[in-house]
Amino acid sequence: FFVLGGYQLLQGLKTKGWPAAQGKILSSKVQLGSSNSHGPARTTQTGIRRRYSVDVRYQYEVDGQKIEGSRLRFGKVSYKKRSKAQKEKDFFLPGKEVEVFYDPANPQSSVLVKGIGLSWLAVGLAGAMFTLGLVVLIKTAKGARRNSERLAVDQP
Repeated sequence: FFVLGGYQLLQGLKTKGWPAAQGKILSSKVQLGSSNSHGPARTTQTGIRRRYSVDVRYQYEVDGQKIEGSRLRFGKVSYKKRSKAQKEKDFFLPGKEVEVFYDPANPQSSVLVKGIGLSWLAVGLAGAMFTLGLVVLIKTAKGARRNSERLAVDQP
């Protein structure tokens, strides 16, 4: 969580300063994906939860070079309901003129939506799990120390 979420978070933060180029949507569609799930929402009999995401392809130009991109944003976003994914897809209809934000050091790296998306959630969750694990480790170590001290006192 720290590594993947942290990477996405840092990349998303970098986009805040990226310049924009005029671009055009080439294609957009809703993709059906799935993930293993033990949660109750939208879980099928096989334990697979249906998730929907938006796949967008676009073209933009930087310094006279035409470039194609497909990254909507840093941090994967998926939807439980197809209608929500469809709503986002409808914002990126083929032929639509859009602003494409690109990395000036690597113009092939681009996004249509600046920012961090849900990357902060992965980092926050990792931080909470790390803290919880640390607390459990410290309490366990203190309990083990008390037990060993008790045994040392009880022995002649």
